[in-house]
Amino acid sequence: MSVIDLDQVNSSKIDIAGGKGANLGELIDAGFPVPPGFVVTADAYSSFIATLDIPANDELPDDTDALIESIRSQIISALLPAALSDSIRQHHDALQAKRSRPLTYAVRSSATAEDLADASFAGQHETYYYVEADAIDLMVKKCWASLWSEQAFSYRQSQNIDHRAVSMAVVIQELVRSDVSGVTFTADPVSGSQSVVITESSWGMGAAIVDGRVTPDQYVVDKATGHLTAIRIADKKFMVPAQLEEGQQSRLLEVPASQRRIETLSDEQACEIARIALRSEAHFGKPQDLEWAIQAGELFMLQSRPITIMGSVEDEAPEGRYILFKPVAENFTDPLMPLTQDLLTGILPMMKFIHGRMYMDFNFIRGLIPLKMSDADIARLAYLSTPRQSNPRVSVPRVLMLMLIVVFNYLMMAVFNRRTAAMPDDFMQGFRGYFRQVVEDDRISAKNALLVLFGRFRFFEPAGNMVLMVNLVAPRYILMLELMNRLLKRWAPSLPGDTASLLCAGNEGVLSTDMGREIVDLARLARGKHSAGPGHPGAFPRKGAAAYPGF
Repeated sequence: MSVIDLDQVNSSKIDIAGGKGANLGELIDAGFPVPPGFVVTADAYSSFIATLDIPANDELPDDTDALIESIRSQIISALLPAALSDSIRQHHDALQAKRSRPLTYAVRSSATAEDLADASFAGQHETYYYVEADAIDLMVKKCWASLWSEQAFSYRQSQNIDHRAVSMAVVIQELVRSDVSGVTFTADPVSGSQSVVITESSWGMGAAIVDGRVTPDQYVVDKATGHLTAIRIADKKFMVPAQLEEGQQSRLLEVPASQRRIETLSDEQACEIARIALRSEAHFGKPQDLEWAIQAGELFMLQSRPITIMGSVEDEAPEGRYILFKPVAENFTDPLMPLTQDLLTGILPMMKFIHGRMYMDFNFIRGLIPLKMSDADIARLAYLSTPRQSNPRVSVPRVLMLMLIVVFNYLMMAVFNRRTAAMPDDFMQGFRGYFRQVVEDDRISAKNALLVLFGRFRFFEPAGNMVLMVNLVAPRYILMLELMNRLLKRWAPSLPGDTASLLCAGNEGVLSTDMGREIVDLARLARGKHSAGPGHPGAFPRKGAAAYPGF
């Protein structure tokens, strides 16, 4: 058969329904909430494309771009066989008879080599939304043509998959007009941890999340307890609407300002999605990457596939000795994303990324300290703590080397040292404007942006724009602050321990200080409202949430 109902396939029929179609049929068979639909089988594609002369991988011409462009053009320009088109119409009519209003579809590519345990074509083949019945034939051909996109062709080459061995089924599924949609991972794909379920959600259709055009809300559920452990509410600026209005040119709309910082899921919905995701993981026997949508309060599963790329969780420690890099650990509490690691790798050779965290080579730190100290004391010093060894022995060769470094730094950086000493307190305001200019310049790549912002030295620019240089000369103030601390402890021991910091920086206008003060005020407000009891009109309606929407 060239067309088959979605509930008639399962995971054993990948060669008929493709990876996506087979998974959806398997989910329906297991009782998961999946929108109804039907599948144009891979056999229909094979018959349609049999007349095209497609060479084997080892016989490809030099100009592969021309080859795949020719194949795409031939697919789109040809007519579907009459029998296939009639069968599609019959299945549509059968679904339409169960609905009171005209059906709209999502037409989804489902290649026979996608969503496999060792290869993922996610995002490489096309999906089309808002498809009316009379446009299904064209969208089926467009899905077939996406099998010959440059990205999919290149990926098959890299995976040594024979182009002729891959067929394309197409899933025609009733469109879920989602109020909220998202993705759920039953393991952390960055750190590799399998103890949590991570859900990301946003307003409207899921396309904006999948292709990265919106930063979604994030909900983390502990697998062992089923309870929410963290909630992060994002500023969701854009959405793909559930339906296109007449004359609407773009699928991407701005979210009203009043809705951007509102959480997209309740605690109960996030936990329910996590439970369904764990059911899927148990059914398929491995961590899953799910897509889902909520329409009028009803949850639908749109996809469940194996997570093919996960962070390393090796038991063996890496060679060498490393210590967690304090400045990054303080500011980035989550593991760093692979893109960030790629950008920084090579720029900082003394650093190493382990499970998404940045570590500094311990031997590099030891080489900078002109004292003979224990490893534990060096670690404490790296975290700006007082070493336990009260009178460490001096290493004469290291002192001489450090003196040479200091003298060289003075000769090279004397002018810049003087310029930074004269910077105004609000110099970061100027840098923030400079930062926005770089970010908004589409001509600058991500790696070049790092160089422009942090790596280049322009003598006639404001010193505050050269943040890396400012940080390189800042240690002199750490030494002065330590000297002041010692003098205060000697001559005014009754003063608080942070007196030196307050004398140097003051207590107003420091962002971190202001933030800490506001958090204290918020905690006092929360404690007062919580103590009022759940019946009090000012009490928080939710319990156990691990984050506030405004942070």
